[in-house]
Amino acid sequence: MRLRAMHLLLKMFLVGCVALLSGAPLAFGDQMPSNKLASTSQANTNQIETFTQPKTLDELLALSPEQLDKVDVALMNLLCAEGLRGSENLDVQSCLDTLDAWARHVRRETDRNFHRFAEHPEQFDKSLVYYRMGMLGTVLAQDLEINTIRNASNNYFMARLNLIR
Repeated sequence: MRLRAMHLLLKMFLVGCVALLSGAPLAFGDQMPSNKLASTSQANTNQIETFTQPKTLDELLALSPEQLDKVDVALMNLLCAEGLRGSENLDVQSCLDTLDAWARHVRRETDRNFHRFAEHPEQFDKSLVYYRMGMLGTVLAQDLEINTIRNASNNYFMARLNLIR
């Protein structure tokens, strides 16, 4: 059961990453410094904190479209897993804590390696977004050891997760 829950968490994390990255050029611009990102992120966090996040799928489904805009994307994805096979023992808060830990680690590594972009932007097509996407993929694969492997016997994607807390 734990493997299925982790499989579900991985899928949701990757969906969230794609959603985040697809809006990255709009949200961050191509040259926004890291300290501006932190203030933007803090402002968004303050807005989210004034809204009571749903705790169940029923609560989520009862929200208006305006309220849905305020729901944490990862939480929304996890709540939508309610009732699906393999999610019986899904601990939503633990999954959110794990995603937050992964995001913090990716942020630290992206900031720590920023000199690579600053010194050789041509290696990243002179695009800060391209650099960040590359760092996300690198940190997920190398540091967190998140790799998908197609298992021919059951067609499930499995992940080897090394959680950073």
